[in-house]
Amino acid sequence: MKRNNLWITTLALGIALSAYGQQADGGISAEMLQQIKQSYKGTPTDKAIHNAISNNDINKLAVNAESKNNFDTYFSHKVNGKGITNQKSSGRCWLFTGLNVFRAQAIAKYNMGDFQFSQNYSFFWDQLEKANLFLQGIIDTREKPMDDKMVEWLFKNPLSDGGQFTGISDILGKYGVVPSDVMVETNSSESTGRMANLISLKLKEFGLQLRDQSAKGAKVAALEKNKTEMLGTIYRMLVLNLGEPELTQKWTRDICRNAYKNSVLGLVGNEDVGQMSAWYVLAASGLHPVCPGDQRYELTSPVFEKVVFNLDPNYAEGKTFVIEAHNNSPENIYIQQATLNGKPYDKCYLIHDDLMKGGTLVLQMGAEPSDWGK
Repeated sequence: MKRNNLWITTLALGIALSAYGQQADGGISAEMLQQIKQSYKGTPTDKAIHNAISNNDINKLAVNAESKNNFDTYFSHKVNGKGITNQKSSGRCWLFTGLNVFRAQAIAKYNMGDFQFSQNYSFFWDQLEKANLFLQGIIDTREKPMDDKMVEWLFKNPLSDGGQFTGISDILGKYGVVPSDVMVETNSSESTGRMANLISLKLKEFGLQLRDQSAKGAKVAALEKNKTEMLGTIYRMLVLNLGEPELTQKWTRDICRNAYKNSVLGLVGNEDVGQMSAWYVLAASGLHPVCPGDQRYELTSPVFEKVVFNLDPNYAEGKTFVIEAHNNSPENIYIQQATLNGKPYDKCYLIHDDLMKGGTLVLQMGAEPSDWGK
């Protein structure tokens, strides 16, 4: 009996509140509702439209069939490509477009068939760079109040899978490109929503931590050190979702072995005024120049057990720079550890100025990827 009374009381209260909401200022009155209902006349046309929409896809019904006959398919510029790329449920249209333009040139220049660059590889670095951009933005605005427009915008937009041409230029210039089978698509790269949401939540958490640390007197150097540690967490999240882009040593060795031949065939594609051969000399020595003009060489898998660079005294401080690869073989293509002039060297790259100082770089090789250089 008590339960029935409670149900009746609750229902009556709900009806009373509903009635109050309808009659209060700004609510829909009976007179207003009557006027609103006049917009639907129930004419034969209305009934025909209702029947059509309720039984068909409205997008198909809305198509203007006449426009199909006069559709202008002329383009002032045509990009010759082979094969279709599919971004699926992601916002990476800008990335696919940029790589498609780039791959069309690569296909034409090197006479390749259906070929794609890895969108997942470039997307990985794009997301890491954007995470760093957000955290650095938090550090730069640390003294502004939370309701500052820039601070509000940062916390509302910590990460996005969208982008533009400048993003393509920056990512490709810094990290290069790899074939699609080097770093394949994953569920998270093809449907980015869930991953982006989780990483965005973590970035917001990190952003609040950085602001709190700053409020307690932490200096910029300390904040940036913490930022690097936070990016380590973001990197791990990206690896778990997208895979880890760590196969430079494998693929430079593979290219040196299969794309360059001591025969009439020579090398794959156009010599390009000596650039292809120059790349081979450096890559076979263990130095991978990712971006022309950049002083940084990625350390990769050398073909030879020992290489000696005789340095030009007009430009170099040292006389020679030696690269030795111990335990090197067709199977042992991964660097396990390294020393530079007898001291442990844990960087995965070498700066040109260091090379010009002269010295000896010793690489210990093995058959499996290692944590060296990370």
